[in-house]
Amino acid sequence: MSTNTKNAMKASLKKLIQKKPLNKITISDITSDCDISRMTFYYHFKDIYDLVEWCVLSDAKATSEGNILRDTWEDELKTIFKIARLNKPFYMSLLHSMDRELVERYVFRYASNVSKRIIEENTKNISVEEENKARLAEYYAHALTGVVVCWAMGGMRENPEYIVDYISILFGGGIADTIKALRPEISPYTNDM
Repeated sequence: MSTNTKNAMKASLKKLIQKKPLNKITISDITSDCDISRMTFYYHFKDIYDLVEWCVLSDAKATSEGNILRDTWEDELKTIFKIARLNKPFYMSLLHSMDRELVERYVFRYASNVSKRIIEENTKNISVEEENKARLAEYYAHALTGVVVCWAMGGMRENPEYIVDYISILFGGGIADTIKALRPEISPYTNDM
């Protein structure tokens, strides 16, 4: 029952966002459309933005449980582009009704997971400190966030296969070179505090 209720709210949000911007959609709009109580909404979500986040994550999860191959980070990234394109009206409406900083925050969460996977795959047989891995992953997550947001803001027109292949070439060589260039003798902290 709980998953059905959440999916009903998701469908309602996707329908309502086609008619008005996110900041104009109220919890009452969703509860009326789903024929549920406000208490039911609050049992599952703390606010509309929490519902939005769950929608994005459930789209990704539904796709990953399907037959879309996600053996490598490239496959995973292609999957997220495909999810966005499959739900283009919803995601384009979200983009146009949300503050860019909030959009970047949502994308960054996903990009962080992908970039951690990229770093792990590229450092399997190399000894790299966990702190350096975390810094590299954060750097690449910011770069990946920029690419995804620009692609989405541009109307999702570019071929995802091309974008991911391009990212793979840029990141692949860059990560290897960065790992080689890491200098453990330089402290990440300064003494002037």
